[in-house]
Amino acid sequence: MIRAIPVSETDDNRLYREFFDPAFVSQRLGRSGHWEGAATQKLNLHDPVRREDFQALLQARASDGASLLQRPPHEADRIGAWRITLSEDGPASVALWALAPAGYRAHLGEVHHQAVGAAMADFERGLNGRPWINNTEAPGRQSVLFAEFQAGATRQQSPRLHTNLFLFNLLFERGAAHRSLEPERVTPELGRLEAVYTAQFTRGLKRILGDEIKMPHDLCLRFQGHPPQDGRQRQPLENRQLFAAWQQQAEAWGWGPDRVGKLIVEARSRQTLSNWSQDLQKLLRLWTLSVRQREHSPLRVLSAMMEGHQRRRTQSKDHGARGQSHDHGLSH
Repeated sequence: MIRAIPVSETDDNRLYREFFDPAFVSQRLGRSGHWEGAATQKLNLHDPVRREDFQALLQARASDGASLLQRPPHEADRIGAWRITLSEDGPASVALWALAPAGYRAHLGEVHHQAVGAAMADFERGLNGRPWINNTEAPGRQSVLFAEFQAGATRQQSPRLHTNLFLFNLLFERGAAHRSLEPERVTPELGRLEAVYTAQFTRGLKRILGDEIKMPHDLCLRFQGHPPQDGRQRQPLENRQLFAAWQQQAEAWGWGPDRVGKLIVEARSRQTLSNWSQDLQKLLRLWTLSVRQREHSPLRVLSAMMEGHQRRRTQSKDHGARGQSHDHGLSH
């Protein structure tokens, strides 16, 4: 369940200070913050996100100190922003991202980034009644401002790819913030924000890896949580050391980047060759039938092909569900 945590300028930086710590990039496998939203250029904001600009925006001020609101807020506990976390928490996705070879891991990171971008754009469209044409310069067009921080490890050093978004409590029109963003307008859009992200991520994952790849259930569950503890307090590992530790542990379980890479290649190759072969055979049979019997029109041929394709997809999902259930039984 997605939720937005209010951030105020009096919270002693607890909810955002880590993103400006140099260790965030090196130890948490993070990216420097990026500005997102149509107001970015109007406010002359440049990447990466600087702490000074971030704190000024929490106070509804521009980087030069000028107020962005016609009526500057006076209450000390005003909501300056909302912190929102987006992540594909499926165990298989966690294991794939942690154990895939570097090339595939980079692709998965980009899929995650694009899914987050699609969710942010949809959030803005929701504030404007979801127009068909996403024209940010249209009269009356309202926009918001996000600071985006992507990371690949949690505080507990578990391999979870996720992004923290800070939605500033400002509603812009033609680059000027005329008023704050009411919490009543934020809440209804949060569920859709998560739904759009999940749908986009799943679609991108299938495009890269195909539908048939299945990670072992017990391995996925192990990588969903923290690495096994040995009773000693561990210091946070840095970027390459962290991935090496995860991968060495997986190889001890009988897995690792090499084996996962082969699994991905085999799944993609099997799916592509199998589907093309089946479709070609069905196409030849149906068109032969349409030539011999006039009542079988090209439209009916196309309809039959689509029905066959949908039936194969359903059978593939049922087979995957049975396999997962079997693996789950073995893990216990």
